Amino acid sequence: MKTTHAFASARDNIKLDAIELADAMAVHNRVTEHLKRLGLIVGAFLQGSLARKTMISPLRDIDKVVLLVIDYRSRPNGAQEAAHVIADALQGMFPHLTPEIGKHCVKLDFGEHTYSFDIVPAIDLGDDIDIIDTTSNRWKRSNTRELIRVVQQRNTDCGGQFIHQARLIKQFGRHQLNGEVPGLHLESFAYAVILLELEDDEALAAALAEGARALAPGSTYYDPTGKDELSHRLDVRVRHAAHAKFVVAAHAAAEAVRNRVAGNHNAAIAIWHD
Repeated sequence: MKTTHAFASARDNIKLDAIELADAMAVHNRVTEHLKRLGLIVGAFLQGSLARKTMISPLRDIDKVVLLVIDYRSRPNGAQEAAHVIADALQGMFPHLTPEIGKHCVKLDFGEHTYSFDIVPAIDLGDDIDIIDTTSNRWKRSNTRELIRVVQQRNTDCGGQFIHQARLIKQFGRHQLNGEVPGLHLESFAYAVILLELEDDEALAAALAEGARALAPGSTYYDPTGKDELSHRLDVRVRHAAHAKFVVAAHAAAEAVRNRVAGNHNAAIAIWHD
């Protein structure tokens, strides 16, 4: 087997199940129409890794923004009130479930072995949105639409390969970092260095090297829009452990690429498996 074929198999192994995804999208549309009929929202859209097409299997936390009709921001407990209004409406729609209010969303979980929705009440500002923060009972500005756009543009610039290569580094994060480094951080490492169409192994090796650099003590890194610093959000212990893993993986990845270029595909594939 050639290295390119092995990566093609890896891509297939981590892509979302099409049937489950279609079912989740049907629920997404039903929730939107239900909240509209109740006069609570003017519209909704997906955000997060599913919207950016970088989510890896299994389908789980689906981020959904709901744009409120009423501007709760001027009310004393507006963030909490908005969350409870959406939670109550969801409870009426799914009486067998228990919507859970979190910091920025109302979680609707359909079961441990299937998908869940993180439904974010928000005020539409034209492009940016203000989202709830129930912990401080305030509202937080989000440029989530811009984030989706820049990732879509990078994927176009890379001949449609970027989203698949971003998924590969997320797979590394799940298995080598115990899922402790959020997916957007990993995606940002890929975005910083995958600027044009590359072979999968070259793209992943570059992303691993960037992760080793970005996670080094004193380094900073931002989300793909360049506006939101992510580096300060990691726990010190998590960052230190992740940096060590990235350094080892980056060295191994460089060796794997050298083997592939030399035609030693078995050696390259063995390194990637490790």
